[in-house]
Amino acid sequence: MLSSKTRHNVLLVHEEILQLYKPQLQRAQLAVSLSYAEKSGQLELSLTSSVPMGNPLDSDDPDHALPAQIVRNYAERIEFASADGSDRLLLMIRQV
Repeated sequence: MLSSKTRHNVLLVHEEILQLYKPQLQRAQLAVSLSYAEKSGQLELSLTSSVPMGNPLDSDDPDHALPAQIVRNYAERIEFASADGSDRLLLMIRQV
């Protein structure tokens, strides 16, 4: 079971990552999935865009600096990949 602090952190990361994607959501769809494996304790937030949008954590926009830093602070591992005309950002959320 996830602690209340971890659940809060997941919501915070989700909110901040959506802020980073917000400027691009008028031209694309974003599929968001959250999965948790109790046996391994792995908590994964996956975001897949319908068109290539680039890694939102690499934005040069000064308004994105704080949300990107928050996401990086709560993520244990971050993976980004572009393939077949879409992008996928995978965040392994650190549990507390």
